[in-house]
Amino acid sequence: MSEIFKLTIHQNRYYIVEVFDKQEFTITDLKALVASQFEMGGKRLPVLILCSQYTTGDVEMLKYLSKNKNNPYSLADAFVIKTMAQKILGNFYIKLMHQERPTKLFDNKEDAINWLNQF
Repeated sequence: MSEIFKLTIHQNRYYIVEVFDKQEFTITDLKALVASQFEMGGKRLPVLILCSQYTTGDVEMLKYLSKNKNNPYSLADAFVIKTMAQKILGNFYIKLMHQERPTKLFDNKEDAINWLNQF
């Protein structure tokens, strides 16, 4: 069990990553997440990322995240964000990091799940 995130699979349709409050998600955490996905069967599925209010990340992690080879079990990424700071960082990621898979920001979980259902 990670101290940074919780990973589950919802009805074999998508991963849910809950990032805990007051945590900075790093490259090391992403590698742990990928290892956890592998342990759960290594299926390539859409990913719902639920950010807590004070969750953050850095630019190096975002560069790393954007490449499929570093996040091989993600088919698409839907980030549910809570704060303006997360929105700024997320928009920076989407507009400047050139993700190799569909990625979108959402204000609520329901809209994010509806978007993920197309994958």
